[in-house]
Amino acid sequence: MKMNKKRIILIFSAIACAGILYGIYMYFKPASVSSTGEPDYKISLTTWLNDLDQDTAAQKTFSKYINKSIQFEANVADVIGDTSITLMLTPGKENSPIEVYANFDASMQKEVEGIVAGDAVTIQCICNGLEIPSSSDMEDPGMALLNEVGAKQLKLSRCSIVKHSKNEADLTVSREQSDTIPN
Repeated sequence: MKMNKKRIILIFSAIACAGILYGIYMYFKPASVSSTGEPDYKISLTTWLNDLDQDTAAQKTFSKYINKSIQFEANVADVIGDTSITLMLTPGKENSPIEVYANFDASMQKEVEGIVAGDAVTIQCICNGLEIPSSSDMEDPGMALLNEVGAKQLKLSRCSIVKHSKNEADLTVSREQSDTIPN
């Protein structure tokens, strides 16, 4: 009987030590700054944005993507930021009903380096916010400005570049020449 109590105490102590060590490991483990691995969804940005735009409250369409890893192709409209890098994305040449902002951690500077407006990218991000301006937001100056523009904004974070294609400029005709050439 005494042997069994010692064995039980020894097993319990080993389990407690393992739990404490695992807790210490998780406490000091660095947080993930990018979405990698197999995405939860691979979707067309155009289709996704059209679905979000048609679902006025964005409750049905958006809720299934919140906090999920999503991979899609897009064109870079602008590169914004100093401490963290944000790419403003568009689905293509057509105007989008929703502005898309993909945020990269500052430690991802090397990965995002060299990306300019007009480049095509395949990125993987965590979907974490959709701002829809409403008339009740008029007291907040920031939301009033957003309401003036009238654009919904899709916020993505922990992004990583899967593929980057440089924009090949057409150097045969300058912008000034194209304005004067009749069609």
